[in-house]
Amino acid sequence: MLKKMNIDQFIKLNHVSGLEINLVRGKIRLLNLVEINKRNEKIEFNLLKYDLESIDELKQNLSSDIPISLTLTGNGIIHRTIKFDPSNEDKLLAQILPNANSGDFFIQSHRSTGGNKHVSIIRNDLIESIICQLTKLGYFVVDLNLGPFIVNSISSLLLEEMKNDNYELRLGPHLLKFHESSLLDYNEDQNDTIYDTVSIGQNDLPGKLIIAFASAFNTIHTTSLSNHLEVNNQMNEWRNKKFFHYLKWSVLSIFLSVVLVNFLINNNLSKSNASLSMTISHNKEEVRYLAELQNSIQTKEDFFVKSAWFNSSKTSYYADQLGQSVSSSISLTEMKLFPEINDVNHLDQAVLFESNIIEIVGSCKNGDDLNQWIRALKKMNWIKNVLIQNYSENRANKTANFVLQINLI
Repeated sequence: MLKKMNIDQFIKLNHVSGLEINLVRGKIRLLNLVEINKRNEKIEFNLLKYDLESIDELKQNLSSDIPISLTLTGNGIIHRTIKFDPSNEDKLLAQILPNANSGDFFIQSHRSTGGNKHVSIIRNDLIESIICQLTKLGYFVVDLNLGPFIVNSISSLLLEEMKNDNYELRLGPHLLKFHESSLLDYNEDQNDTIYDTVSIGQNDLPGKLIIAFASAFNTIHTTSLSNHLEVNNQMNEWRNKKFFHYLKWSVLSIFLSVVLVNFLINNNLSKSNASLSMTISHNKEEVRYLAELQNSIQTKEDFFVKSAWFNSSKTSYYADQLGQSVSSSISLTEMKLFPEINDVNHLDQAVLFESNIIEIVGSCKNGDDLNQWIRALKKMNWIKNVLIQNYSENRANKTANFVLQINLI
């Protein structure tokens, strides 16, 4: 699945540490370290350290997040220059170490001008021991080189510096001869301690760090994998780790984006909900107020209906007819058209009146005149009935007081 996704194209090696480990009798003598970063097609130097005395000291200077391009130099590595013969590519070990077991050794070769090939040989158990020490500290070894021949990868940069088609570069015990930006010859002198300093861009690079820089530079600019199985596995493991690291952050970014979008949507919906709640609350208040107004109107309408305010008013007509019908022997002292309802239960409420009732208070000289007038009233077409509410005689005056209730139709 990962191959289908082409991780090696997705994950680029733009930040690498070149590490040269110098060996003496199979033991680590010195470490030289150059950390570089490729940004906008330019190489930036992040760290320059040389003559470190142990791998533990390396841990104090280099983060384990930075992959290592490893170059081994010194004792324990055999360097030979032989004639290049494509037909003998599979027999390089036999040419240099006859009867040696190919599984015990790691072989690396470099072409040079003049038809020669520089071959380097080292025991696999020595490589595995060094890689194991680096792996225990959390480092990934993503490339492996033997000897100083990796400097040939930066020969074009050196040619620009030397301004000469033929030049020599002294790196302590290693003497490299170049012709037209390609390695021509190599000599080794363990007693030589001279290191040439070169300028790379705007930076002066000490000779002790040239091999480490060339190792890192080559790893950044090459697309091929190492022919050492363990190094090749570590390169793939590092790429997978970086891929899943980017994938983790990508998924996390997408998740956070979704959460942020949901938050914004929820916040917007909350604001809309709050606004709608306020509107509903306001509308409920308005509805309640409208209901109160309707109840008030209905109460007033009921009052007017009960008080006969909506009936046609004939009070003047009634009073006039009653006045004309009364005889001279009868005196009217009070006439109440639609009298007030005198109910103590309604004292704290609106005043109500008896509709269709007329109350008359008066006096007469004898009861016969009163009865005759009542009979006359009952014959009127707008009177339903006449009731005597009260009747009392005053013998001193020889008169009688009465209260009549006339019910209208």
